[in-house]
Amino acid sequence: QIERTISANKFRYLTYNNRNDDYVRSMVIKAQKAGYGISEGNVTPGAVGIGLPIKNAKGWPIAAISVTAVSWRMTKNHIKEIVELVKSDISAINLDFKDN
Repeated sequence: QIERTISANKFRYLTYNNRNDDYVRSMVIKAQKAGYGISEGNVTPGAVGIGLPIKNAKGWPIAAISVTAVSWRMTKNHIKEIVELVKSDISAINLDFKDN
């Protein structure tokens, strides 16, 4: 499904800082390994976005939480802090789903 999505959107990537499908594929692999995705100026120059998936009971992503800020605020330490905070929020959301 990932490859199908990348291929279907291939023509759009050039409008985002001349990215291509190989770049997007590499970013997907990094996000899968890290457990979160990060976009550094890919959509808006000078902005950094971090996204973490909310998964269902089978482990499939069904939604996401993202945080975006100006790049000068997004140091490596700040990114780690945000990732941990969002992971905590996602854990709370998953507990709410299990209680209902």
